[in-house]
Amino acid sequence: MLRADIEICLELEGPMLSQSTAPGAFGMDAVAARDLDGVPYIAGSLVTGKLRQALEEIAACEEEAAVSWFQPKLVSSWLGKESVHGVPQAKHLVFSDFRFCRRPDTGARVRIRIDPKRGAVEKGAQLLVEEPFAVGEPILFNGGLTFFSEDEAAALSICRHVEAGLKWTTQMGAYRSIGFGRLRQVHISPPVLSGYNIAVRAGLSSCATLDIVLQPESAFCLARKPIADNLFESDEIIPGAAILGSIASAWKSLSNAAVEQVNELDDSERKDLRQHFNDLRVTHAFPSTNRLIRPVVPPLSLVKVKAKGCKPYYDVALLDKPCLIHGQPPAFAVDWKDNSDVLRDFGWPRLRREMRVRTSIDRQHLRRGESELFAYEMIVPDAVNWQASVSLPDPSLDNATKEKIMAQLAGLLEHGIASLGKTKTPAAITSYPGDTITQSLQFDPRPRNDVWVVTLQTPALLCEAGDDLIRCGNRANLKKAYAAAWEEMSAGSLGLVRFFARQTLAGGKYLYGRFQCGKKDTDGKTKSYYPYLMTQEGSVFVLRAADGKEETALQYIERWLAHGLDLPGWAVTTYQSLEGDKIIVW
Repeated sequence: MLRADIEICLELEGPMLSQSTAPGAFGMDAVAARDLDGVPYIAGSLVTGKLRQALEEIAACEEEAAVSWFQPKLVSSWLGKESVHGVPQAKHLVFSDFRFCRRPDTGARVRIRIDPKRGAVEKGAQLLVEEPFAVGEPILFNGGLTFFSEDEAAALSICRHVEAGLKWTTQMGAYRSIGFGRLRQVHISPPVLSGYNIAVRAGLSSCATLDIVLQPESAFCLARKPIADNLFESDEIIPGAAILGSIASAWKSLSNAAVEQVNELDDSERKDLRQHFNDLRVTHAFPSTNRLIRPVVPPLSLVKVKAKGCKPYYDVALLDKPCLIHGQPPAFAVDWKDNSDVLRDFGWPRLRREMRVRTSIDRQHLRRGESELFAYEMIVPDAVNWQASVSLPDPSLDNATKEKIMAQLAGLLEHGIASLGKTKTPAAITSYPGDTITQSLQFDPRPRNDVWVVTLQTPALLCEAGDDLIRCGNRANLKKAYAAAWEEMSAGSLGLVRFFARQTLAGGKYLYGRFQCGKKDTDGKTKSYYPYLMTQEGSVFVLRAADGKEETALQYIERWLAHGLDLPGWAVTTYQSLEGDKIIVW
């Protein structure tokens, strides 16, 4: 299998307007789409849609043309299709944005609407349109295409289909009916192919753990819990599950396999990785401007005080009871107006965001579909990279087996991934030996003042979503539930002293439809909606060792630092009963 990267240049004739949904200069009704650097671009999603339309039109006349090499049945596989029961049907051809080669001139064009009854100018229907390109001016937009292919012949076939589809296309952007954006030429470079079985780089063949650095190639969207059906806001953190899923997708594409599970792949070069892929633990990837220093989530036990001569913030985790600081009541994070100083001190960069509004197209009328508008708020990667670690916490595996698995994974990661988030953004991945990446603040597993202060770096499933916790809001019940969870996870060696925590319910239409809808409980009844009660990142738990169990407690702390928290017993029991022998915690 091969990874193919193709450079494409679209040569258009002015005037041309790929329209932006962002507001422009005062009085301007329609403006050109520009990236955050002010450069006009044609969105990769627009090129994908135009290519789909062209290939479908070619397929409609393929019998008459008798084109032997054209394969219309593969269009859906290449370009994706509508979701089925909430499960996305992802595309395999990923276009980047096509950026203009130089800074354009600025100008404007006035348009009007004609009253069809009188044949005169309709009152109040004047439109001021930005015109960055002159009439007849040749306009070059450069972009790229990335995909995985079975072999060189298949890659060349895809390249030929893409070239035919783009050359079939006559226009790009808005105002096609009045001649805007005529496509004159399409220039496609030969595909640059990288082999599947890449040799492992020196130093990675004897590692039981890996540190990885992700560098997305363009803006991406890892959607948070949606606040509306058609608005998707991206999180700054890339979940480990998203990374693992993207790796699995790339692997299946490289293996040219239409299978559901990785362990069903026919890959003789990576048998050990295939067998233990589901045992891999990938941490969430945090953004950083320093390639080998990872930021830390600030604890919720931090407070600020409005008084002269005070420090910017204080940590009250070790205080036995509430108190005043410099005679003033402290304010916790929920009451802060600005947390930029705390985030900066804990290593978090400021990320740029970009909003893009999209819509589906009515294929019959070649217009935007009714009620099909949706928007992505995306993260612009710039010079930021995302850092994570990969480990195998299974105690039954010896170091030799772990090193073999990690070596096979490191070779696979050399290809990068091509389907990150909702935007299916390609990303390069660089692997390092474990513990190469350090934290912006170092963690000490030894106790302080006879206690351990544990700060969650990612959301954790600790307490069950029962009525006594969700509806009552009783702090005593919550502390009791947390105390039971920590005592169970540490085999009775650690007790809860105090906590500073925040909880959210995770679930919604997608998770219910994907994992629960239509499935049966153990008693045969249809499973009802069952949300997850997540303890949020930054939550702080002050723990003390039980009498005579200090050594055992220290061992659990070191284990959690290396491999993360274990699932509480109630979660294993509950979700195994809902899914038979599988645990469906995501």
